[in-house]
Amino acid sequence: MFNNCTNLAVSEELGLGEMMKPLTNLTDASFMFYGCSNNLNCEIPDGFLSTNTKLVKINGMFQNCSKLPKLPASLFNKLGGTAKFPNLTKAVGVFGNCTSMEGIVESTFFLGAENLLNIGMDHEDNTYMGTTRYTSRGIFEGTQITGYHETFLNVVPKVQNVSGMFRNCTSLKDCHYYKGSQVETRNNGISEDLFIENKLLSDTYGIALTIWRIEFFMFGAIILQIILL
Repeated sequence: MFNNCTNLAVSEELGLGEMMKPLTNLTDASFMFYGCSNNLNCEIPDGFLSTNTKLVKINGMFQNCSKLPKLPASLFNKLGGTAKFPNLTKAVGVFGNCTSMEGIVESTFFLGAENLLNIGMDHEDNTYMGTTRYTSRGIFEGTQITGYHETFLNVVPKVQNVSGMFRNCTSLKDCHYYKGSQVETRNNGISEDLFIENKLLSDTYGIALTIWRIEFFMFGAIILQIILL
């Protein structure tokens, strides 16, 4: 809809607000804001897609929006929300190459999207639109996020592809986890429980967390998959 509208801007007061709220029959929001790279610099509100429960895919929705400042805590639900997205299976490259985007991947990020299968790079989903080639990146690839909560993938137990998920996330260093009711932080750490609920996972290609040794991560991922099998 707005793909490659490089100078698209929104009001500082209103931001993106609830522009998606009326679209209750929307099934495909792929590449909606792709390439809005110069002036789309507002925060994406929590639960931005909470009324769009018929969605099937949102591939590349904000990909290459290089001025977006912050990752929302939850894309699908506001705080305390209970929206469900039973048909949503693909969220490839949603924030890929959003190079100014900071924050952490909260445990609530995918809440409501339990049937997601693919949040990784998907070559089959690279789509021609006119003369533009759309390349599907990892969902957080190339962002400046600094950490993740180790349980954020627990709510998507059917996911099969997380390839490129944290590729080129050069600021990523922290793993957040629960200790009792408190959230603790492990600096420069990787969680051995990151994929504990993802027994159908088959593709972790290029997931490499850039600031850690790639060899260590990939070795750990391979061992973990063997254990899960």
